[in-house]
Amino acid sequence: MKLNRPKIRWRYRKNAQQIGDLLKRYLKHHGIDKLLRFQKIYEFWSKAVGKELAAQTRVVALRRNVLTIEVASSPLLAELAGYRKHELLESLRRCLAEAKRKQYIDDLVFKLGRF
Repeated sequence: MKLNRPKIRWRYRKNAQQIGDLLKRYLKHHGIDKLLRFQKIYEFWSKAVGKELAAQTRVVALRRNVLTIEVASSPLLAELAGYRKHELLESLRRCLAEAKRKQYIDDLVFKLGRF
């Protein structure tokens, strides 16, 4: 015995949206997109400076293409801010370029933090 099933025709609705676009808007609306970008910057910082230095520093903020880094001690702060700032900035830019990230970092700011 054959069942008579109604034929369903799928039509695209005029207001239909792609799921990727909906997700982007949802993430942006709830601020999650910034957290994901910040997490990626943190990972790139760790890769650019190495494990030893990453353990003594912490990415704090990224505002207007300026990355703020907290440092564990005053001598390390003086070394990074005075002698190694340009080297670390170039290393971070290389890591971002290798990953084909659109994020561009203009400057690094180091400050003393609590660990």
